[in-house]
Amino acid sequence: MHGQGGHGQVNRQMSIEDLHGLLNSVEDTVKLEACKALVLKYTLDDIYQDSALLYSNKLVDLAKVIGDQKSLEDSYFVRGYVNTKFNNINEAIDNYDSSISILRTLGDSADLSARLLNLASCYYYIEQMEKAMEFFSAALEISLKIDDKMTAARIHNNIGLIFGFTGNHKKSIENFNKSLALKKELNDTLQLYSAYMNLADAYALLEDYNNAILNLKKAQMCLNNLEQKLTWRMGYAEILYKKGDLIQAQTVYQSVLDSIRLIGRYHEFEARANLGLAKIYLDIDKPDLSIHHGSKALVYFENNDIISDQRDILKILSACHYKLYQFKESKKLMDRVLILNDSIHSKKMNEQLQRLQVKYDFEQKDYALKLLQIENELKEERIVNQSKASKYLLLGLFSVLIIALLLYSQNRLRRKSTDEMRIKQDLISFQKNQIEKEKNRTLESIHSALDVQKVILTTEEELANKFSDVFIIYYPKDIISGDFYWTFDAGYADIVALVDCTGHGVPGALTSMLGFNLLERVIKEYGVIQPNFILNILSREMARMLANRNEPQKVHFGMEISICAISKKRDKIHLASTNTPIYIINKHGLNEFKSDPLTLGKMDFKNGESYSHHESKLEPGDMVYMFTDGYIDQMGGPNRRKFYYQPFRDLLMGNIMKPCEAQKGVLEESFKKWKGTHEQTDDISVLGIRI
Repeated sequence: MHGQGGHGQVNRQMSIEDLHGLLNSVEDTVKLEACKALVLKYTLDDIYQDSALLYSNKLVDLAKVIGDQKSLEDSYFVRGYVNTKFNNINEAIDNYDSSISILRTLGDSADLSARLLNLASCYYYIEQMEKAMEFFSAALEISLKIDDKMTAARIHNNIGLIFGFTGNHKKSIENFNKSLALKKELNDTLQLYSAYMNLADAYALLEDYNNAILNLKKAQMCLNNLEQKLTWRMGYAEILYKKGDLIQAQTVYQSVLDSIRLIGRYHEFEARANLGLAKIYLDIDKPDLSIHHGSKALVYFENNDIISDQRDILKILSACHYKLYQFKESKKLMDRVLILNDSIHSKKMNEQLQRLQVKYDFEQKDYALKLLQIENELKEERIVNQSKASKYLLLGLFSVLIIALLLYSQNRLRRKSTDEMRIKQDLISFQKNQIEKEKNRTLESIHSALDVQKVILTTEEELANKFSDVFIIYYPKDIISGDFYWTFDAGYADIVALVDCTGHGVPGALTSMLGFNLLERVIKEYGVIQPNFILNILSREMARMLANRNEPQKVHFGMEISICAISKKRDKIHLASTNTPIYIINKHGLNEFKSDPLTLGKMDFKNGESYSHHESKLEPGDMVYMFTDGYIDQMGGPNRRKFYYQPFRDLLMGNIMKPCEAQKGVLEESFKKWKGTHEQTDDISVLGIRI
């Protein structure tokens, strides 16, 4: 931060009492420096938040009295810093704006770059990424112009983080590399270490694990202390785990534990290494060892109230006890997971609401400023137009009067005969336009809903990245569908779900959104990945939701769902479904896994009802088929009847050896031929996966 300097009476090491005494000084510059020192001292501790904000306001007032622009700029910056520290982001933005405005007038490039960097960080915090990018770019331009390589490197790093936040990891890597190049010129090993670690993380997000490990090894050459070495090993082990090299990851995690045993410190690293080993031993079917390491990690996370890690460990321990057929203990641990999920969900919601409130306040203020600007422009335009109009008013009126008198006598009779016809035509035209507008508004709403659905749906490209050969047939009956398909990486298994919600078109899309939210919450937040457990909890959640309605009998919401968990090794599959079976076809023939007729939301858990759990081994070349009832129930053919299951099975069996894309073509052609000129009966979804 910029300071005035030269005022020997003020020492930043002074006590708060001494600094308060200097506020009574005759000299304004001494008051200013004392006030600034007080602000910075109060900012160090959250309990002095009110005092920090009070004296930051006083600081600006003193600077205005002095009348020195640089002092005023510095005071705005300090007040912006204080408001940033206490999350008053809109106030921080206002103060940084004032600071930047003065610096632009003064032509102070060095401080201007720093202020722009702070302003960009505020916009980043409220997720105004375009604004953040605008000010980061402006700061970068100045930093490069004045050859401030360290600041330019920081900015490239921040821009890389923005691209990472928006999912553009290639652009993220591009900026991290630019940051790295500048840090190499500075030859700062600490900065080089962080640059290589950022690159490793970005490549890992792209699942380019070879480049991730390459950058980790470069980071290894820059290690300066034990904490960095432990951080590096943990990052290396995590990437090896994601890559699937479990044995090597196990070795690295174990090396972290061995190092910590020797020094007796860094217990968080110890806990996280135990967490990593617990995951690995669960994946390689050694639940006893997983429980051993997981229990040690759990003690640390409970003692330090780290809720998210407690939840992750409890999920692993629950799965281990399930594998050991200790179902009572497994359920008890899963109940604890559900309680923690509610706590985490509530905390996240509160944080998100606070962030949204800040963002909303900013947008409202920005909108008001733009509105005021438009009003001022319109006012100026009216004044100009009124001036012009006054010059020609008399001449215009005179001309209009003459023309009106000449035309009046000619049009009087004609107008009488055509007025009635014109009124009718205008009425018809108005009604037509209103109908057209209403239609367009409806279509716009439907297409907006379609855009939302596209965000939810897993793409064929995402499916292809998980499985070697796959196809999806997805025909909404109307523009938008009540069907949806979804995948989730659960660590040691890939979850695939195909869901048919009540209705189609707009009603179907609305129920699919509700169904998607329920499904995602059960899998992602509750951490449940066994298919029949997922259906059990979905049914319980739907029953609870419908019970909260005044007239539940009038709420026509239902879901038919097929769900499977396919192991990462592709050697085992767990399945469950409601009302629609799942097929696995291989060299031995067609294996049909029957669905349960139990409707979601209507199960009687008190009487021991539960959805059926199916499990099967898989071999390379096996085909897994999931589908909704739309294809089966399509009316068509010469006798206008349903397609039915047996012809559908025959169609699948007859084309089992073909690649998935060719199978898709056969199914599509068969559907079109069967349907003919008949209306499509329902939403159509068929998913095929080659193992």
